[in-house]
Amino acid sequence: MSLPYIPATGNKNAKLMILGEAPWTEEVKQGLPFVGSSGKVLDDLLGDAGINRGDTWISNVCKYPVPPNKPKEKIPFIIRAKQVGIDIGVQLEDLQKEINNVKPNTILALGGTALWATTGKTKISAFRGSILFGMGTKVVSTYHPAHLLHS
Repeated sequence: MSLPYIPATGNKNAKLMILGEAPWTEEVKQGLPFVGSSGKVLDDLLGDAGINRGDTWISNVCKYPVPPNKPKEKIPFIIRAKQVGIDIGVQLEDLQKEINNVKPNTILALGGTALWATTGKTKISAFRGSILFGMGTKVVSTYHPAHLLHS
């Protein structure tokens, strides 16, 4: 695959795993997840909650960039990934292996794609803040920081 691979990063013994959808522009430039404007919002929110980013494991459902929806478009993540040659089944298998290796106590699923990937549920508005179970651990979902930037 010719797309850049952006690996997860953080504390390999983290109790909290933060999971987003896929890297995009700034993440690809820097080779790290959550370093762009969404990363700044995430850092502010973590700070407000008294959580040190360095104590967490930060990852994405897909480690390759997936084009975002254009304004007024609602193309599902799986289809957008497939359009650029990404096998989402392989990405989910890799994510499960990653979770098994890190063994977080809880996954903070940021956005609908992370909620779906970890639990199979699809309505972030219906499950935001709920304690769920998926991929062998507790999952709490909320809106992706980019949602705050675009609201």
